[in-house]
Amino acid sequence: MDEKPDLIFTLQKAGVALPPNAERPFFVLCPFHKDRRNPNMRVDPGQGVFHCFACGAGGDAISFIGLQLFGPSFNHRDSEMFKKVLEALERYEVPKIEYRPPPRPKELNQDIVQVLTLSARVYHLALMRETSRPRELLGAERLV
Repeated sequence: MDEKPDLIFTLQKAGVALPPNAERPFFVLCPFHKDRRNPNMRVDPGQGVFHCFACGAGGDAISFIGLQLFGPSFNHRDSEMFKKVLEALERYEVPKIEYRPPPRPKELNQDIVQVLTLSARVYHLALMRETSRPRELLGAERLV
């Protein structure tokens, strides 16, 4: 488990309107662009992350505060910016909580890799034939 600043607490302190039961992933209006009617920012309380599908803002509570303070120019690697973000988190008295890490991607076993490789080869050969319907659909005759 990872221990990070509480994103939900941070969003509440920032005045973001949250749903009454904020335990499962939800969408809210993004405070980083003019998001007026359609909520574009997805918040995952279980993992402590957010992402706006309209403006691309995303990250955790640290990123949220950084974007509030510095806008899109926020850089985690800039030590001065990072210090100011940590000071703001302390000033807001944001508690730290444990988040479950994101699920690990399923590993591909050798059989799946072999099937995918053979499938790619079949499609490749079909596209390379002179009289190929897929080539016509893709407009490949214009590429030659």
